[in-house]
Amino acid sequence: MTDQSTITVNGRGVLHVTPDITRLEIGISQTYATYEKAFTASKQNTSLLGSIAEGSHLSDSYIKTLRFDITESASQPGAYDMIQTFRVDVPIETGLSSTLLRNIARQMPGVNISIGYTLRDSHRTQLEILSRAVEDAKEKAVVMAQAASCKLGNVVSINYDMQDNTPFAKGPQISTSATDNSADNFDITPQEIIISDEVAVTWELHNYKY
Repeated sequence: MTDQSTITVNGRGVLHVTPDITRLEIGISQTYATYEKAFTASKQNTSLLGSIAEGSHLSDSYIKTLRFDITESASQPGAYDMIQTFRVDVPIETGLSSTLLRNIARQMPGVNISIGYTLRDSHRTQLEILSRAVEDAKEKAVVMAQAASCKLGNVVSINYDMQDNTPFAKGPQISTSATDNSADNFDITPQEIIISDEVAVTWELHNYKY
């Protein structure tokens, strides 16, 4: 009795999708003479960003704090560095991304804004990519088996290395200043997102005579 022959093929699924979320990440880095002043400024920044969002007709519930640190300054002894990072996910269908961006740039000078695009719900998209990856592996396996005068049998295994595959496309970055109107000139038209994933599928491999 001989061991069963097998064939293992890697398949890749690729999908081009249109994002439905514009993601703004707002970074603030400032230095203050005392810890108390740094903490007070951080609260003012949070309140101001919420007010800007509401003034742009966007609920402040879309704002998430990603980072907040106050540490002793390495460059200015006795002073304190305050770092804040906020994320604002704006539904593209609202058409409010440009308005919010302009208002942040005008009312919060000295901040860095990174623009990106993502999906509100990526689960169905990720499942579709996996389906395409398996189909791609099967198409390749059939061609190779036929070229070797064989045919595929049952699937023996599917190997999938699960990883973070959150759809995301980077856009432009802006550094604001009190006299800078650069935010007015940026094109934040959503960019198409290209998502891919891979699987390895193993089949039984039979000779035609069997």
